[in-house]
Amino acid sequence: MERLQWECKVPMIRNRLVTRPVLAAIVPFLAAAGYLIYRSDGRLKGTGEGYALIMLGILLVLTILFWLALFVGKNAPGYIIDIEGIVNYSLPGKTIKNRSIMMFLVFFGYLRGNFVSVQSGQIAYSRQVMKIRWQDIRKARYYPKNRLIIINGGFDERMAVFCNKENYEAIEKNIRTGIIRASLDMLNSY
Repeated sequence: MERLQWECKVPMIRNRLVTRPVLAAIVPFLAAAGYLIYRSDGRLKGTGEGYALIMLGILLVLTILFWLALFVGKNAPGYIIDIEGIVNYSLPGKTIKNRSIMMFLVFFGYLRGNFVSVQSGQIAYSRQVMKIRWQDIRKARYYPKNRLIIINGGFDERMAVFCNKENYEAIEKNIRTGIIRASLDMLNSY
């Protein structure tokens, strides 16, 4: 198996891995707004529902602006595929932004006493470089139209492998070969 290394720019707004969770975050806002409008019978002025609707709208707009400010432009992951497995790393410019967001999460988690967010920030901080060995891969899904391969490893390991137009076929072939070779090695070891 040949060693492949590449870096690519991934648009954040038009990416299906990003837009699906964002839409999942917006739908509760819209459902709550619809419920408030339904409950008020169209009389929102000067009522509690009207003020709640205004606050929901402000929170939605601020959330969207915050998200756009953080993830404007493109993400820049890098990958290495070799005989041992797949390595995903953040490029140096993006690592600084990721580190500051994660430290922000840890700091405010400590202030609020929310240790779940502290642990989430620490786990995300430790995953600047992620490696999945061939033996640990449980499932791989291929999306040639989007030039995307989703790798599912063990309990907590999931990796999105973004490819370029030129190298998608070679990368898919190497990943399929690595998974098959690891499966054969496991069968031969029994």
